[in-house]
Amino acid sequence: MANFYIYAPDIHEGDAVGNHCIAIYRLANRLGFCTYIYANQFSGFDEIRKWDNLNNENYTPNDILFISYSIYDPNIKNALSKKLKTIIYCHNITPPKILINSNPHTAELCKKGIEDLILLHKANLIIANSKKTKEDLSKVLKKIIHVIPPIASDMNFYSNIGKVLAPKTDGFTLNFTGRIEPNKNLEDLLEILAYLLSLNNKYKLIIVGKAENFEYLEKLKSLISYHQIQHAVIFKGFVCINDLIYEYNKCDAFVTTSFHEGFCVPVHEMMTLGKASFIKKGGNAAEEFIYNPKNTILGEDNYQNAINIDKKLPLLLKQSDLIKKKSIEILELTKDKNWGDLIKNT
Repeated sequence: MANFYIYAPDIHEGDAVGNHCIAIYRLANRLGFCTYIYANQFSGFDEIRKWDNLNNENYTPNDILFISYSIYDPNIKNALSKKLKTIIYCHNITPPKILINSNPHTAELCKKGIEDLILLHKANLIIANSKKTKEDLSKVLKKIIHVIPPIASDMNFYSNIGKVLAPKTDGFTLNFTGRIEPNKNLEDLLEILAYLLSLNNKYKLIIVGKAENFEYLEKLKSLISYHQIQHAVIFKGFVCINDLIYEYNKCDAFVTTSFHEGFCVPVHEMMTLGKASFIKKGGNAAEEFIYNPKNTILGEDNYQNAINIDKKLPLLLKQSDLIKKKSIEILELTKDKNWGDLIKNT
């Protein structure tokens, strides 16, 4: 029986990349491999070992190393030089220009990560998380690139959605879930909310996610005061999976005005619950699979965006079954058979 090694620089349960690596661990076990998982920094999943331990493994040419690539990785050359089969799974790297002013250190890591994409040609199999990522990689790598979304039906969210319910609130409740940082462009979301409240005073926004950039958080609070919408904005912070499902169930739609999203998992999570999402045009892979893109992709004019949401949301709330059907179509792409067929031919 072959061994299947999984590696990413950082694997944290609850983070999008970490959740995906853990899902791949379970997948490889189901496919019959002896499976191991490694990272430099990790939390939340007991099976993860330090990367250095991988160098001591007695792997063979028939074993497989699965590498999750989302930013500069100082170990990538070492990983690709090992005498075993390699699979690269590429998440879309944030363009450095988006981060250069707010987070120059991460911007530099993204820049170096993009420069190192050429090294990935050594892999036996390359899989992208979206068509957009595939297009970007194809400019650098002259290889066949497959696409499988970074979700799985046995992830904690999808396994627990039927176990948590929430009461419907009055009016319309919008949700944003993600890190609270400048590249998420929450300034535009707050402006849209202010315009929505001028059209209909029954809108509310719930923001879920870590706020480690306190300077940015204070800026957002100042904007909330400026727009006089304190009564309509609730910060929930980072929540456990059941509380996240509760917040999703309580809301009517997900909205993001982020400058860049490699996939935007919350859009699909909301679709699974039969709820629509509104996303900003450009830089968001969710444009590939969002329900009814003609009516749910936002433009540059935030007043017009507010009018569009106010007009379309009541209609979308009546299309829950169609939204769920679309979400199932996306999840079907991640079935064990699809992964198994690719891995078998590595």
